[in-house]
Amino acid sequence: MLKWKLNHHYKVDCAFSSPRIPYRETIRKSAAASYRHKKQTGGSGQFGEVHLEDRALVRRHARAHRS
Repeated sequence: MLKWKLNHHYKVDCAFSSPRIPYRETIRKSAAASYRHKKQTGGSGQFGEVHLEDRALVRRHARAHRS
C-alpha cells in the first residue's frame, strides 16, 4: 500500500528491502545485576527494584558425530 501511494500520489519510484543486521552478539557467560531506585520527596515517594540475570544457552549440534 505504501509503495503504491508513493508511486501514484507523489510520483516517487522506490525500492523496499529487508533491513540488514550488521552484527549479532552472543552471550558467552552468565551475568547478574540488581538495581534499587528510591526517591523520597514529601509524599509517598518512588521505589523500584530490578533483578536481571542473563545466561548463555547450551548449543546443541544438529548432526550427531559418529566415530
